[in-house]
Amino acid sequence: MSTLDSILTHTDEKEQNEFQIVVFDCDLQEDDSIYITEVKNTFAQQIEQGLIHIVKTSKNDYTFLNKNLLPNLDDLPKWLYWRSKQCLDVSLIMAYCAARSQYYLHLEDDVICTDHFYPKMMNDIKPLTDEQWCAVKFCEIGFIGLLFQNTELNKLSTFIKCLFDEMPIDWLIENHYFSIKAVNGKKCIQISRSLFQHIGYYSSLTGKIQGLQSASFEAIFDMEFFKRNENFFDFLDSKIEEKGKLIKINNQLSFLQKLRNSMKIKIEK
Repeated sequence: MSTLDSILTHTDEKEQNEFQIVVFDCDLQEDDSIYITEVKNTFAQQIEQGLIHIVKTSKNDYTFLNKNLLPNLDDLPKWLYWRSKQCLDVSLIMAYCAARSQYYLHLEDDVICTDHFYPKMMNDIKPLTDEQWCAVKFCEIGFIGLLFQNTELNKLSTFIKCLFDEMPIDWLIENHYFSIKAVNGKKCIQISRSLFQHIGYYSSLTGKIQGLQSASFEAIFDMEFFKRNENFFDFLDSKIEEKGKLIKINNQLSFLQKLRNSMKIKIEK
């Protein structure tokens, strides 16, 4: 929910006319997960307008997972299953989106965006020719904020599907697919500042912690957004305590006061 809320909060109507948000429901346990039900209730207007589009997966799409997965990387069986399914999830959503637009941006749950991230992305790729790049990274950690040319999606989807049980999705793409593309001069380009930040802590795999955050994220402090997403305070608190960084906040006095009182951090006026 925080990802959708952040996307809609930090883009205006003109920008939203330029893209569509595809929500991939890959929960195999029930017809509508609690999350998807909440999305349908909260964003009913955006769904009706076509801005948000929900896709439901099928157990038939995961027949490979029903076969015995061969252990590797010293992973426990539940970890092997989880990361293998994640690879198939990404393969399926990429195949679905391949013909829907010119570009495909991959985001995950518990991600927030910087303000007006969409025109910033478009401005960053404007000087690039299609022959120069296969992907652009707008976040330096994990598989978040990766922008692909849609001409890559069918090939990448097939590549992931062929090797889905070999290694985690970010290893497959960053260590192998990008290396193959680089041979022909199509690079993955890392943008120096992050437009996206991961704020989640617990993975969908029980017992797995996702503690990484982007150090170069262009922070946004929107009071109404944070009221709806209180877990971001926990993220800020841990980040400040661990990194000892100074947070700069402008023109948000009520929010600044709440931060000052609840989090005991230094504020630079």
